[in-house]
Amino acid sequence: MGRAKDKRVRGMELYKENPKEFERLVLEEVHRCGRRFIRWHDSGDIMSISYLKMMVRVANSMPDVKFYTYSKSIKIIQQLGYRNLPANLKIIQSYGGKQAGDGS
Repeated sequence: MGRAKDKRVRGMELYKENPKEFERLVLEEVHRCGRRFIRWHDSGDIMSISYLKMMVRVANSMPDVKFYTYSKSIKIIQQLGYRNLPANLKIIQSYGGKQAGDGS
């Protein structure tokens, strides 16, 4: 496995084992890097409603940072409701998913 893939696998393992620590590390890394635009998932997707809620908490805690992701996990997003996403978290529906949704 390459280094980038190793890092992603370790991140997902950490999220599954200790989601609070994962969230803390994400906040720390976003703050440390100082970027104003952050893309979640260069590969992968929103895996659960609890993961999406964590993304929302991160975005809410950093209102000056714009977060975005591409997702095929339409049903998970619909569970939370598009209207409940913070303004600084944009989820772009990807084509090719098995779930239907119109983004409204």
